[in-house]
Amino acid sequence: MMEGFLRGRHLISLGVFFLTGTVLLVFLRKRSIRCRRVVLGVLSFAGLPAIIWYPAAFGDLLRFLPLELCSYTALLLPVAVWTGNRRLNNILLLWAVGAFSAILLNPAETAWRPGETEFWMFFVPHAAEAAIPPLVFALGLSEKDVRCIPITLGATLGAGAFSHACNLMINRFFAEAGSSLCVNYMFAEWPENPVLDVCWRILPVRFAYLLVLAPAVLVLLTLLYLPEFAARIRKNR
Repeated sequence: MMEGFLRGRHLISLGVFFLTGTVLLVFLRKRSIRCRRVVLGVLSFAGLPAIIWYPAAFGDLLRFLPLELCSYTALLLPVAVWTGNRRLNNILLLWAVGAFSAILLNPAETAWRPGETEFWMFFVPHAAEAAIPPLVFALGLSEKDVRCIPITLGATLGAGAFSHACNLMINRFFAEAGSSLCVNYMFAEWPENPVLDVCWRILPVRFAYLLVLAPAVLVLLTLLYLPEFAARIRKNR
């Protein structure tokens, strides 16, 4: 089993995440829609500095391209919050779970201390990407729609397929250059946390092993949209 699950730094991160989210929810509930959108809109840019900082700090552009799911979220979140686009916000609701799982599972947090820039460049963007999409719906800035579930699944699969294609091209470039370096955007090449390690043991095939998560994703979406499903059933009776 891979390391990096529920260590002390993960628990600290989770505590700060829930505390900050609760404070924002309580504070913004008493504010106007415009104020809510402005506050969350400003916070939605939290992931963009990390996209610029990582390749500059480590001097390695190819291994820090914005091709992770969290990078896609960072790029799309400001658009979703400021425009209130219903489809985009519904997609990011599922992707927020991915950001939350990164806070919970990623071994990077065990390698970096809270006083290091790397820790905060990892934690702050992921915390914003995990907290803001649910807050958008909780504060009435967009509407959850069960009709967006197929679009959400398609967008998620498409993002993974695109990242995997980039993995193949970049790793081929490294190999032809005589380098042993490899990239693993969206974990399409190999697992890097305990949950994905289990999936790999079930289906040890690059990219395809991620599909083992499909039933769990469907259950998760059902739970996320359970009130909406119930409302539609009552309406159709």
